[in-house]
Amino acid sequence: MAESGGSSGGAGGGGAFGAGPGPERPNSTADKNGALKCTFSAAGHSTSLLQGLATLRAQGQLLDVVLTINREAFPAHKVVLAACSDYFRLLKLLTS
Repeated sequence: MAESGGSSGGAGGGGAFGAGPGPERPNSTADKNGALKCTFSAAGHSTSLLQGLATLRAQGQLLDVVLTINREAFPAHKVVLAACSDYFRLLKLLTS
């Protein structure tokens, strides 16, 4: 699959949610069919992603499941639960 490099934020233009540095210059190569294969790294991207998810949760945005434990409700993101827990991933598969 061909992908294009680059970023809309420009150099130092902010990663996810406008925080952190932008991606470094992509390293591009073409395969034998001429399809562009692009690899890039973004220092601090994982931190920026987690901060963005924490902000969404704190603001009550895009929460799509509520866990209730001892009558206390905990709104959460299904995708985060599934990504971090085999139990929740299996539970989602069984209830789809």
